Amino acid sequence: KHSKDSESELFGYQRLVTYLQNLGSEHIDLILEFSAEILTEDEEGFLIFTEDIDTVESLPRAKVLDFLITNNQKFVIPYLEHIILVWGEERALFHNTLI
Repeated sequence: KHSKDSESELFGYQRLVTYLQNLGSEHIDLILEFSAEILTEDEEGFLIFTEDIDTVESLPRAKVLDFLITNNQKFVIPYLEHIILVWGEERALFHNTLI
């Protein structure tokens, strides 16, 4: 509610993005649940899955990829490029999906 009220101190999604980034892979279902709306409202929400911090880098990449394919396809290629080029992902699944 407050994230959409420009008069509120809680306007925007930055605090929620930061919170979700720090939850870790054991809470991936919660992260995916709350990131769906953020990704449709604010492109900065993509940082939930690409910020260069350990808790984000350790998220289960196949599950994140499936989520993005299902919920917000415009982030699939940028996600794949990030995990391959920045994080050095070598598994064929991600390379083949990018092709």
